[in-house]
Amino acid sequence: MIHNWQYTKSRAMLFEEIENSSCPMGCGMDETAMRHLGCPPLPASDLRSINRWMSHQNTAPPIQLAIMRSLKAWILDEPIPPFPGDTTDKLDRITALAHTEQSLIGWTQAFKVRLSNKWTTAQGLWYDHMRHNLPSSEKFPKRYTGPIWMKKLVAQLIYYNLNRWQIRNEAAQAAESAEEHRKTREMHQSTITDLYKSNSTDPDPQALYRQPLGDILNMSNERL
Repeated sequence: MIHNWQYTKSRAMLFEEIENSSCPMGCGMDETAMRHLGCPPLPASDLRSINRWMSHQNTAPPIQLAIMRSLKAWILDEPIPPFPGDTTDKLDRITALAHTEQSLIGWTQAFKVRLSNKWTTAQGLWYDHMRHNLPSSEKFPKRYTGPIWMKKLVAQLIYYNLNRWQIRNEAAQAAESAEEHRKTREMHQSTITDLYKSNSTDPDPQALYRQPLGDILNMSNERL
């Protein structure tokens, strides 16, 4: 995808030594390029937003069921459920073909917006069905076409991916800041402890030694 942003962690691991490769969200798993998508501590609200978007776009019920069940299963690291459609119905048949083709492409690839073209065909059939059943007094929205629906689905999947990647980065940066704070504190504490042990001469010794060592070591990094 754009600039290979989803591979940042993998590329970093190729070119530099990383002390801790565990997921920064604290799930206990090793981090991989797509780990941010299915990390349990991350909220599932973004996936629900895709479901709401599908309803708002009048997505065909079998398409919405097939995609949402499969995305949820992939995120939860569960087997992708088969599509239980009616093979005597044309829309269901094409949806089943789209689901099968997507499973061959990979549902991981769906989050990289590598999608079966048959989703577009199936949704186009559904919009045609809606158009033919619309009262003559009503105007059918021009935006209801298979290709436009697919473009918007792509945008939803990209948003989901990028949003989770941003949350992952914020957690990683917070962890790095905490680690840097800890190392700085340990360095200051070690220096002060050494000074106490050596009774280092100072222009004003009392300024350094008038407080107990334990009290000084408990001060904030700023005061240390």
